[in-house]
Parts: sequence; structure tokens; C-alpha cells
Amino acid sequence: MNKQRNDLNIGDIDNLDSDFNKYSTKRFNDILKKQNLEQFKTQSKQDLGNVLLTGTTGFLGMHLLHEFIKNENGKIYCMLRKGRHTDVEKRLKSLLFYYFDNSYDELFNSKIHVIEGDVTNIDDFKKKHLHFQLILL
Repeated sequence: MNKQRNDLNIGDIDNLDSDFNKYSTKRFNDILKKQNLEQFKTQSKQDLGNVLLTGTTGFLGMHLLHEFIKNENGKIYCMLRKGRHTDVEKRLKSLLFYYFDNSYDELFNSKIHVIEGDVTNIDDFKKKHLHFQLILL
């Protein structure tokens, strides 16, 4: 069996080097210098705003949701696939109670919004008209 190879020639490598040298890393390095423990201690907490959380029913997703409920002011949109469950909201409440002994009933439809959908289906995003600033996958 004869396989074709896509070899780079020396001219291509020289072009890659010159393209790379056009970009400055100074701004990136300046940002990194500011990211240290002392800087972290002096900064004030910034609100996350409204968040879309996928993977909510997994271990990490449930804990991210719980931390958001306790510490943030925005709304959290939890996208859940229906799967074999008939009611995704009941499923989420059940899992919240399982993990944290609280189903947070009073927060549903005000702070917690459950969306039935699949993160891999763009139409699920289009039909919901969601307003969020951050996506946690």
C-alpha cells in the first residue's frame, strides 16, 4: 500500500517562523505578571451575571449549581436532557435534595431556570431566547 506524505518544505518552515515573529507576547506577559496571589487578595469579587450551566446533573455540575445559589446574584439556566425522565425540573430538585438536603423549591423560576434541551443541538438555544453572560460546561 502506497501512502502519500504531506511534507513541509524548508520554505514553509521559514514562513511559519516569520509569521510567529509578527505577534507580540508583551501584552500577554503583562497580564500574566498581574495574576498573582497578592493581586488576587486585593481585588473585589465580580458578579458572574446570568449563567448557562450544562452537565448540571453530574457531580461537578451539582456542586457548581450549589455554589452559584449560595454566592451569586444572577440567574442560572440549567440545560438538561430529558432522557428517560418525564420532568427535568423534578429530576433536578431531586438531585439537589440528594446532595444538599434542600431542593431549593423557592428559587425555581426566579433564580434557577431549568431548560429541557441538548447542548449539542443549536436549535435548543435558538428557540429559548436565553440571556446569559457566561457558559459553564
